[in-house]
Amino acid sequence: MGSSTDNKTQTSPFKAIILPTSPPCKTETNGHDFRNVMLVGAALIATVTFQAGITPPGGVWQSDDNQGHRAGHAVYSDQKVPFQIFLIFNTIALTSSIFLLLCLTFGYPYFLEVLIATVSMMGTYSSGIYCITPYESVSFRLIFVAAPAPLAPLMLNLLPEDQRIHSREFKERIVKGEAHVLVDVRPAHHFKIVSLPNAMNIPLSSLESRLAEISSALKEEEKREHASAVRRLRLPLPK
Repeated sequence: MGSSTDNKTQTSPFKAIILPTSPPCKTETNGHDFRNVMLVGAALIATVTFQAGITPPGGVWQSDDNQGHRAGHAVYSDQKVPFQIFLIFNTIALTSSIFLLLCLTFGYPYFLEVLIATVSMMGTYSSGIYCITPYESVSFRLIFVAAPAPLAPLMLNLLPEDQRIHSREFKERIVKGEAHVLVDVRPAHHFKIVSLPNAMNIPLSSLESRLAEISSALKEEEKREHASAVRRLRLPLPK
């Protein structure tokens, strides 16, 4: 019995690590700290993927030769399928990180400068890919298919406001008085429901109308804490 208990204790951390939905360590962080962590991670991913794109594995040919290689083309491009896979996934990682940066900086000062910088960086990246890719290769065209992929989740925000979501679990939480919605209070004049965990059979427009009742309180709170990030609020639900 003792050895069996010890084995379970030893394997539990390993199971916690390999399960993607169960992180091995949970820490309490507020919205501001979480935003900072995401900004650092997104900037790091953008830097690494940009550098990997313009300086591909194996480098580039230094001069023309009789085998059809041209100076400046990627050595890795001789392996067409792996090279195309590399470009597609690298471009998805880059555009995802840039999109995340824009989301995290939206509504803050100097957002226009950040937007111009990121768009210019994508132009530079596209030009670099065109330079290292052989003219007969279709890789350059494939990156334009891969680049918009991170924008697909945005389509979820275009759903009708009166769309209804059903969940028995959320109804039970309402009975217990634990119902809540996640509200973005940045900037002060803009309020938007950014997370509605398993809302019951209520139009989203009804919940959004409740935000007007607490707008003044949120503005005062934001003035005190200077553009705070996401807050968890308990709002009265419509009957």
